[in-house]
Amino acid sequence: MGQEHADSDVADTGVTPGPSSGAVTGVSFPVRLIAVLLSAWMIGASTFPYGWWFLHAFAAIPLLMVLPGARRPWAWLLLYGTVAEAHIFVWIQQTIALFSNIPSIGAWAILILFSVVYGLPLVITAALAHPLRRRLGTAWVLAWPAAWVLVEWLSQYAILFPYPQGATQHRALWLWQLASVTGTWGLSFGIAATTAVLTELGLRWREGRDRPWWILGVHVAITAAIAGWGAWRHHALVAAEDASEALRVAQLQSQHGMEWRRTHRAREAFGLWVDLTRRLEDAPVDLVVWPEGAVPYDLNGSLVGPAMWDLARGGGFDLVVGSGTREREVDPAMGETEVRVFNSVYVFDRAR
Repeated sequence: MGQEHADSDVADTGVTPGPSSGAVTGVSFPVRLIAVLLSAWMIGASTFPYGWWFLHAFAAIPLLMVLPGARRPWAWLLLYGTVAEAHIFVWIQQTIALFSNIPSIGAWAILILFSVVYGLPLVITAALAHPLRRRLGTAWVLAWPAAWVLVEWLSQYAILFPYPQGATQHRALWLWQLASVTGTWGLSFGIAATTAVLTELGLRWREGRDRPWWILGVHVAITAAIAGWGAWRHHALVAAEDASEALRVAQLQSQHGMEWRRTHRAREAFGLWVDLTRRLEDAPVDLVVWPEGAVPYDLNGSLVGPAMWDLARGGGFDLVVGSGTREREVDPAMGETEVRVFNSVYVFDRAR
């Protein structure tokens, strides 16, 4: 009776259910492992430092193709999310090893723990794909991208470093224009839609079923329309930029790394940036930009602040510097002074 009721529900909604997760079988352990690691690697390769944005829409396809029929699918999903996040945030291990006394193996362990937690949005998103396909049939190619965006939106309130997947498309300037309308959410939806459409075609082929080529045609047409509009908008922006007034910007860099800064006094590091800036006083520069954290002093209530004003006024340019900020407030209840520290940006206008 329950089966008859389920069939009547399908008939009433007009939804053709997808195949069960056991429909794709015969994938060996090594093949499944390679597919999962390939998906994780492509997620990382689509962002910095590689910037191979075109891989992103294909990244999850190997994982989704081999996930049905797998024993302990959550283990494979967790491996996928952890390796992908570790690939993206490998700099965390380097930072810990450089700025703490934690040994290298401990830094790697922290990176892995970080990746397990911060890879959960990827894990949850991928875990939803096949249940949605079984429930909705072909309509999952729209439902899954929507779920992807929802998970991304929620994750920004739950984790410290939320990672909107659509951000990788900033190198595809024509497609990137969509962000002016939808934010990165629209680009994330597009990436997931491409993944879903291609995965559906692949799974249909594996299952020996007819492939809905019309879905691919509609998707390509919509993507082409977005790219065409983006090309027009990008051309208009470039034309407006060419017609506008140009500002001459000097962005200062140093050959000294963090090891040098840690072994030298703050005054020496600060003096390096001052000397580099003074060399620009005879150059036609409108704006000078120092790196993050270049000023090792609190610019509020110190003699360094007025000196920075003099540096900007003397050179005839505006000056942007990175520094820390300390705010001291007295806690009435405890009778103690509370110090709050911020990572800040200061702008010194030449006209003060």
